[in-house]
Amino acid sequence: MGRVPAPCIALKHGAGSDKPALFSISEKTAIDAEIPGMTNSNAWPTPQGWILIRDSTTFLQNPQDPDEKIHLPHLPEAVHSRCASVLSVKPMIPGCVVLLVEPEDTIIWYCRIGQDEEWARHEYDIGTQPLIPSVNGKDHEKLAE
Repeated sequence: MGRVPAPCIALKHGAGSDKPALFSISEKTAIDAEIPGMTNSNAWPTPQGWILIRDSTTFLQNPQDPDEKIHLPHLPEAVHSRCASVLSVKPMIPGCVVLLVEPEDTIIWYCRIGQDEEWARHEYDIGTQPLIPSVNGKDHEKLAE
């Protein structure tokens, strides 16, 4: 993997491909780069430009530098592939928190780089509202906030 222009994000490819594509926001083009171990179901880009990857290990990868990888505690396999990930500060700053939000299951996973030995799991409830009439056999749905 060569250097990737910043900032970039990982996009999920359509049907038939399990490899996400990297996209340069600044250049508005797809980037021809490959991050080993990254698939559509195990990679979550952060707004800070890093990509959280769960393979046989869990780590943050800087797509701009193939040698810049920060190892994290292993993320449980039950994490949904459609999550949002964010860093509290630059990952090299002590105490940086990595958040992974599962919006459909209302779960937040988090760990502090270099401090936590495992991910903490926090469930939250944003409430429900009735569906009148029911939709697909459901009579309630989570509130959107």
